[in-house]
Amino acid sequence: VIMAMSIAIAQNKRSARGSTRERAVVNFLSDNFADRTALEEKDSPQKRAARWIADEDKLNMPLPASNDYEDAYKFVQRYALAVLYFAWSGEDEWIFNYQFLSGQDECDWNYKYKTDDSDEAFELGVKCNDDKEVEYLFMRKCCSGPLIITYYSPAFDCEAHMAFEFLFFHQLA
Repeated sequence: VIMAMSIAIAQNKRSARGSTRERAVVNFLSDNFADRTALEEKDSPQKRAARWIADEDKLNMPLPASNDYEDAYKFVQRYALAVLYFAWSGEDEWIFNYQFLSGQDECDWNYKYKTDDSDEAFELGVKCNDDKEVEYLFMRKCCSGPLIITYYSPAFDCEAHMAFEFLFFHQLA
Protein backbone atom coordinates (compact mmCIF):
# COMPACT_ATOMS: atom_id res chain seq x y z
CA VAL A 1 0.00 0.00 0.00
CA ILE A 2 2.78 2.43 0.92
CA MET A 3 4.59 1.58 -2.32
CA ALA A 4 1.43 2.20 -4.38
CA MET A 5 0.88 5.55 -2.64
CA SER A 6 4.49 6.57 -3.29
CA ILE A 7 4.14 5.74 -6.99
CA ALA A 8 0.84 7.67 -7.21
CA ILE A 9 2.37 10.72 -5.50
CA ALA A 10 5.41 10.61 -7.81
CA GLN A 11 3.16 10.38 -10.88
CA ASN A 12 1.06 13.30 -9.63
CA LYS A 13 4.17 15.46 -9.16
CA ARG A 14 5.46 14.46 -12.59
CA SER A 15 2.14 15.30 -14.32
CA ALA A 16 1.92 18.63 -12.44
CA ARG A 17 5.32 19.58 -13.90
CA GLY A 18 4.40 18.23 -17.34
CA SER A 19 5.86 15.48 -19.44
CA THR A 20 9.56 15.21 -20.17
CA ARG A 21 8.91 16.57 -23.68
CA GLU A 22 6.83 19.45 -22.30
CA ARG A 23 9.67 20.42 -19.96
CA ALA A 24 12.11 20.30 -22.90
CA VAL A 25 9.76 22.51 -24.96
CA VAL A 26 9.43 25.00 -22.08
CA ASN A 27 13.23 25.08 -21.65
CA PHE A 28 13.82 25.62 -25.37
CA LEU A 29 11.19 28.36 -25.66
CA SER A 30 12.20 30.15 -22.45
CA ASP A 31 15.89 30.08 -23.36
CA ASN A 32 15.24 31.71 -26.70
CA PHE A 33 11.76 33.01 -27.44
CA ALA A 34 9.30 33.22 -24.54
CA ASP A 35 8.93 34.26 -20.92
CA ARG A 36 9.42 31.32 -18.55
CA THR A 37 6.95 32.73 -16.03
CA ALA A 38 4.16 32.72 -18.63
CA LEU A 39 5.19 29.26 -19.82
CA GLU A 40 4.87 27.90 -16.29
CA GLU A 41 1.74 29.79 -15.22
CA LYS A 42 -1.19 27.41 -14.79
CA ASP A 43 -3.66 27.64 -17.70
CA SER A 44 -1.86 30.55 -19.40
CA PRO A 45 -2.13 30.54 -23.21
CA GLN A 46 1.65 30.05 -23.35
CA LYS A 47 1.58 27.01 -21.05
CA ARG A 48 -1.39 25.50 -22.90
CA ALA A 49 0.36 26.03 -26.24
CA ALA A 50 3.60 24.49 -24.93
CA ARG A 51 1.68 21.48 -23.58
CA TRP A 52 -0.20 21.14 -26.87
CA ILE A 53 2.89 21.30 -29.11
CA ALA A 54 4.79 18.95 -26.77
CA ASP A 55 2.24 16.22 -26.19
CA GLU A 56 -0.96 16.72 -28.17
CA ASP A 57 0.05 18.03 -31.59
CA LYS A 58 -0.59 15.32 -34.17
CA LEU A 59 2.20 16.72 -36.37
CA ASN A 60 4.65 15.88 -33.54
CA MET A 61 7.37 18.26 -34.68
CA PRO A 62 10.84 17.49 -33.38
CA LEU A 63 12.26 19.97 -30.90
CA PRO A 64 14.70 22.25 -32.79
CA ALA A 65 18.36 21.43 -32.23
CA SER A 66 19.24 25.14 -32.05
CA ASN A 67 17.67 28.58 -32.00
CA ASP A 68 18.95 29.35 -35.51
CA TYR A 69 16.15 30.74 -37.66
CA GLU A 70 16.34 27.97 -40.25
CA ASP A 71 16.16 25.30 -37.57
CA ALA A 72 13.57 26.82 -35.25
CA TYR A 73 11.14 29.06 -37.15
CA LYS A 74 8.51 26.44 -38.07
CA PHE A 75 8.39 25.13 -34.49
CA VAL A 76 8.23 28.61 -32.95
CA GLN A 77 5.72 29.80 -35.54
CA ARG A 78 3.41 26.84 -34.78
CA TYR A 79 3.77 27.48 -31.04
CA ALA A 80 3.00 31.22 -31.50
CA LEU A 81 -0.17 30.45 -33.48
CA ALA A 82 -1.25 28.01 -30.76
CA VAL A 83 -0.70 30.76 -28.15
CA LEU A 84 -3.00 33.04 -30.17
CA TYR A 85 -5.60 30.28 -30.41
CA PHE A 86 -5.66 29.79 -26.65
CA ALA A 87 -5.37 33.52 -25.85
CA TRP A 88 -8.32 34.30 -28.14
CA SER A 89 -10.41 31.43 -26.67
CA GLY A 90 -10.47 29.55 -29.95
CA GLU A 91 -11.77 26.38 -28.36
CA ASP A 92 -14.80 28.15 -26.85
CA GLU A 93 -15.61 31.26 -28.87
CA TRP A 94 -14.61 30.83 -32.50
CA ILE A 95 -17.38 30.08 -34.94
CA PHE A 96 -14.83 28.62 -37.35
CA ASN A 97 -11.69 26.93 -36.09
CA TYR A 98 -9.80 27.39 -39.38
CA GLN A 99 -8.29 23.95 -38.73
CA PHE A 100 -6.16 25.44 -35.92
CA LEU A 101 -4.36 22.83 -33.83
CA SER A 102 -4.97 20.19 -36.49
CA GLY A 103 -2.24 17.80 -37.54
CA GLN A 104 -1.78 19.81 -40.73
CA ASP A 105 1.00 22.28 -41.37
CA GLU A 106 0.08 25.59 -39.70
CA CYS A 107 0.08 27.28 -43.11
CA ASP A 108 -2.97 25.14 -43.90
CA TRP A 109 -4.92 26.40 -40.89
CA ASN A 110 -7.43 28.20 -43.08
CA TYR A 111 -10.28 27.72 -45.45
CA LYS A 112 -11.39 29.37 -48.66
CA TYR A 113 -14.34 31.76 -48.45
CA LYS A 114 -16.26 33.01 -51.46
CA THR A 115 -18.81 35.81 -51.29
CA ASP A 116 -22.05 35.53 -53.22
CA ASP A 117 -21.19 38.49 -55.43
CA SER A 118 -17.69 37.36 -56.43
CA ASP A 119 -16.12 34.51 -58.31
CA GLU A 120 -12.93 34.91 -56.33
CA ALA A 121 -12.27 33.10 -53.08
CA PHE A 122 -10.02 34.36 -50.32
CA GLU A 123 -8.43 32.53 -47.47
CA LEU A 124 -9.67 33.04 -43.94
CA GLY A 125 -7.22 31.94 -41.27
CA VAL A 126 -3.47 31.68 -41.64
CA LYS A 127 -1.85 32.91 -44.85
CA CYS A 128 1.79 32.03 -45.50
CA ASN A 129 4.30 32.99 -48.15
CA ASP A 130 6.12 30.51 -50.39
CA ASP A 131 8.72 29.91 -47.65
CA LYS A 132 5.94 28.76 -45.27
CA GLU A 133 6.32 31.86 -43.09
CA VAL A 134 3.12 33.41 -41.75
CA GLU A 135 2.31 36.62 -43.60
CA TYR A 136 -0.99 37.36 -41.93
CA LEU A 137 -4.09 36.08 -40.16
CA PHE A 138 -7.47 37.06 -41.53
CA MET A 139 -10.25 35.63 -39.46
CA ARG A 140 -13.60 36.03 -37.84
CA LYS A 141 -13.08 36.33 -34.12
CA CYS A 142 -16.52 36.54 -32.58
CA CYS A 143 -19.87 34.93 -32.96
CA SER A 144 -22.47 37.69 -33.33
CA GLY A 145 -22.86 41.25 -34.57
CA PRO A 146 -20.62 42.65 -37.30
CA LEU A 147 -17.95 40.40 -38.62
CA ILE A 148 -14.82 41.17 -36.64
CA ILE A 149 -11.72 40.26 -38.53
CA THR A 150 -8.28 40.12 -37.02
CA TYR A 151 -5.46 41.02 -39.33
CA TYR A 152 -2.08 40.09 -37.96
CA SER A 153 1.16 40.43 -39.81
CA PRO A 154 4.61 39.65 -38.44
CA ALA A 155 6.10 41.60 -41.35
CA PHE A 156 5.93 44.89 -39.41
CA ASP A 157 9.37 46.12 -38.40
CA CYS A 158 8.68 46.70 -34.73
CA GLU A 159 9.63 45.22 -31.40
CA ALA A 160 6.30 43.50 -30.82
CA HIS A 161 4.13 42.08 -33.55
CA MET A 162 1.06 44.22 -34.16
CA ALA A 163 -2.50 42.93 -34.29
CA PHE A 164 -5.25 45.03 -35.79
CA GLU A 165 -8.97 44.54 -35.49
CA PHE A 166 -11.48 46.12 -37.76
CA LEU A 167 -15.12 45.71 -38.63
CA PHE A 168 -16.02 44.02 -41.85
CA PHE A 169 -19.69 44.75 -42.44
CA HIS A 170 -21.06 41.60 -43.91
CA GLN A 171 -21.64 38.31 -42.22
CA LEU A 172 -20.27 34.96 -43.26
CA ALA A 173 -23.18 32.77 -44.32
